[in-house]
Amino acid sequence: MTEQVYDFRFKLKYDYAAWIEQILEARRDGQIWNGYIVTFMFNHIPGPFDHKCSVMENEIERVYATLVRHVVHDSRSPSQRKKLPILYAFPDYPRKKMDPFRWEDVTINDGLHYHGIILIPIDTRLKMGLDMFINEEKNEKTYRHLVKFGGPLRRIHIKPVDRTPRKVAGYAFKSIEWRIPDSNRMLILPKALSELPDKRRSDDNSTALDGQITRAS
Repeated sequence: MTEQVYDFRFKLKYDYAAWIEQILEARRDGQIWNGYIVTFMFNHIPGPFDHKCSVMENEIERVYATLVRHVVHDSRSPSQRKKLPILYAFPDYPRKKMDPFRWEDVTINDGLHYHGIILIPIDTRLKMGLDMFINEEKNEKTYRHLVKFGGPLRRIHIKPVDRTPRKVAGYAFKSIEWRIPDSNRMLILPKALSELPDKRRSDDNSTALDGQITRAS
């Protein structure tokens, strides 16, 4: 990586961290947001790096789409789009410290995973913390819908922001600066309205999970 590229990435990381700090401290739009560090880990995906990343990003988008249906009634409504979760995720490799990784996390796909930060307003349909919503032990039915048996996604690790927002954002965006030197891939959600799937199909697909969560609650 050249010094010029490194300087650009360092500034990009700083700018993202500053913006997230503004959101979490309610200095951007007056809303109160919660922040979470999230890591997506996957089963073996054959093929080159870019193919692996494409499969991983498709899975993350599927998880995000499911989450959105439990956060707002209509993701296309201008007023409700302001309440959509904001997700920044990047390809990454484990560092020396193992937490939150298991042995299989650092061996499957050579340790490649997606890591980032997700922000969600407190004034939404979701009446629990995101770390409770995406929790295998405490919300198993929902978790098993997000992490489908036999699918590419193997597990999700999520924890609330428990340090100063800028430090957390800097940690979440570490791969921008130097971890993946030969790739500029990043996944930013939500997408533009023109990129969203057909609403009728999305509504049909969400019916089963809505029923499961209602019966479980």
